[in-house]
Amino acid sequence: MSSIFDNKKFNCKTQQQTIETYIPQFNQKYKMAEWQRENRWPTYYKPQLIISIIDGVDISKITIGSVGQIKYVIDGGHRSRTILEYMNNAFYISIGSDKIYYNEIPKIYKKNRSMRIFTPEEKMKFDEVHLDIVIYSNCSENDCRTLFGILQNTSPMSVADTINSRPQDIVRVIRDFCKGDEKYDVNGNNLPLKNHFGKISGLKTNKNNSMMHQLVSLVTVINPIQISGDDEHENEILSLKYAQEGLNCDASTLRYINNCNEIITEDTQEKILETILFIIKYGYENGNTIRPSVIWSLVHVRKYYSGKFNYDRFKSFTKVVTKYDNLVTSSEEDFKANRLKLASARSLEAINLNNKYKGNLKSWSEAATTSGMSERGMKKRLSIIKDHCFN
Repeated sequence: MSSIFDNKKFNCKTQQQTIETYIPQFNQKYKMAEWQRENRWPTYYKPQLIISIIDGVDISKITIGSVGQIKYVIDGGHRSRTILEYMNNAFYISIGSDKIYYNEIPKIYKKNRSMRIFTPEEKMKFDEVHLDIVIYSNCSENDCRTLFGILQNTSPMSVADTINSRPQDIVRVIRDFCKGDEKYDVNGNNLPLKNHFGKISGLKTNKNNSMMHQLVSLVTVINPIQISGDDEHENEILSLKYAQEGLNCDASTLRYINNCNEIITEDTQEKILETILFIIKYGYENGNTIRPSVIWSLVHVRKYYSGKFNYDRFKSFTKVVTKYDNLVTSSEEDFKANRLKLASARSLEAINLNNKYKGNLKSWSEAATTSGMSERGMKKRLSIIKDHCFN
C-alpha cells in the first residue's frame, strides 16, 4: 500500500558544520536571494547573537536550497551575516569590562585598554562551534520561495517583505524597477528610478522594500485583475479596489499579488514604466512633492477616461484645493494664536471657496487624508474629478 509520504515534495538533509567551515562557504558560495529580507537587524542584536553562541545557545537551523549550481540561503541570513561581520571585526562584544573583537582591533581603538581580541583558545572554541545546516536538494527558485514563506510563519514579516518573497512574475518586474541601475532622464535629472524616488517627497525609497510596496499599489490601478470571490466589475472599477497599502495579511495589495498569476508582457511592463516616469515628472514639476493618493487617482482617470478627462482642469482644480487647505490651516493657526479677526476672515474665505466648488474642496481633502488609497477614497476622488475635470 502506498503512503502519502512516498511523494513528498521536498528532500532535505541536516548536517553539522563548524563556524570555521560554514562562514567561508556562506561568504563565497551561498547567495542571498533577492526576495530575502534585507539586513535590518538593530545594531544591538548582533553582539547578542555572538554572546549567545558563546553561552551555548542553539541559534536555530540555517536552511539552504540548492537550485542547480546556485545555493540560496532560505533562512538564517541575518545570523550568517552577523557571524561573518563579527569575524571581519565589524563590531565587538562586551563581556564584563572587556570589549572583545574576533582577531583584530581596529586602528582607532588600538590604544583603548578595554579592547582586546579572542585568546587563541577562545578563538578555537568559537570557530569549532557546530551549526545545524539544513540543505534542500533539487529545488526550483519557486520551491525556495515557498520554503521561505513557510519558515517565516514563526517570524512575521511586514507586508512589503511578504510581497517581495512572492513568486509571481509581477513581483519580479517591480523588483527590477526598484533595484535596477538603468538611468532615466526626467526634467534634467538622469537617475535610476530608485534615486528619482528618493528626491521626491511622497515617493518611497526601497528601504525595507517600501518602494516595491508603493509600486505594487500603483500597479493595481494600471493592471487590474478580477479576484475570485469578489464581485465582478469592469476594469475601471476593479482598478479602484486594491491600492490600499495595508499592514497585515488582509492588505489589499497583498491580496492582489497573491492572485496576480499572469506572466507580465513587455507591453504591460512598458505601460508600468511610462506611468512611473509620468509620476516622477509630475513630482518634479510640483516642487519635488506629491500626494500619492491624488496621483493614483490621476493615473486612473488618464488610463480609463482619456477621452473625457481634461488634465489642465485637473491641475487648476488641485491648485484651488491647495489654496483651500492653506486657508483652513492658517485659520486654525490664527485661532490658536488669538488672532481672531484674521482667523475669521480666512475661515470665511475658505468656506466661500468650498461652496463655489459644491463642497468638493473639503471632500477632496478629506478623501486624500482619511481615506487614502482605499476603494472608498479612490471612488470619492473619481466622482469629484468627473464633476470638475471632465470636458
